[in-house]
Amino acid sequence: MMRLLSPLLACLALVASEPGFARCAVPPGWSKIVSNRTHYVVFGELHGTVETPRLIGDIACALTAKRQRILVAVELSSTQNAGLQRAWAGPHEGFATSVVREMPEWATRNDGVTSTAMLALLTRLHALHVAGRAVDIVAFNGARDDAQAARLSALPGAEPHEAAQAENIRTAAANGRYDTVLVLTGNAHARKRPITGRGVAYRPMAMQLAAPASIASLFIGTGGGTSWGCQMSGPPPAGPMLRSDLIKCGAFRAGAGVGLVGAPRIVDTRGQAGPTNPDGAYDAMLFVGPITASPPAAAQQ
Repeated sequence: MMRLLSPLLACLALVASEPGFARCAVPPGWSKIVSNRTHYVVFGELHGTVETPRLIGDIACALTAKRQRILVAVELSSTQNAGLQRAWAGPHEGFATSVVREMPEWATRNDGVTSTAMLALLTRLHALHVAGRAVDIVAFNGARDDAQAARLSALPGAEPHEAAQAENIRTAAANGRYDTVLVLTGNAHARKRPITGRGVAYRPMAMQLAAPASIASLFIGTGGGTSWGCQMSGPPPAGPMLRSDLIKCGAFRAGAGVGLVGAPRIVDTRGQAGPTNPDGAYDAMLFVGPITASPPAAAQQ
């Protein structure tokens, strides 16, 4: 028995010594926003930064260290979730390469979602997983199959996409006895108020996920800096189609931020509206400090 346990213990000790296990703590202000009633914590980010995925990794590490069972939902294609699960079930050595190979989206998407920082987050979470921490992962973005897309197609505006996101997260959460589900998504999907565009109002993902009291929606506030994304160069062309040659992807200035300085922390913004809580659509702001652009991960593999 000792001969069987020794290699396992050595492996776990090695993984536990990696950076993924260092300095695990939830940000100050967490307990004021995330209560015993909270099941989903939705983080509305600006894609393509180093800082947000790193902070989500800290939170996941801290919660699992307290013996919580968690699910981390990431805004990667739900049609490629099976590939993500295959990589997740494999060894930690070569995990990052396996994720990129199993999910073609990493080679084709360039808008900041498939960033180096995002891949580092998944790798860190996998290190926790193989060391015995109770953490799982799911890719939830978009309709997972034609049947789901058809069933939701009559919803207004962009709501079919939002509804599919919510349903995919809910389904994954129902498959495990999770204490907390951490959802990392774009800030529009994390809103608790409708979005209006071209005269059509529709409900974002966070409004369709579960009862409002069981969701804490956090707007990611920054201290300015850069993020990796895609922007249109020049005025939009006439007609319904947007030419791909007008879209430029790279590191862009992220603006002046929310006017805060100091260490990352959660600020309660309920009942407020302004830079720290756009349209009053969030429960709180997670301030991550100055941000740094994170380029596509596939180029690094």
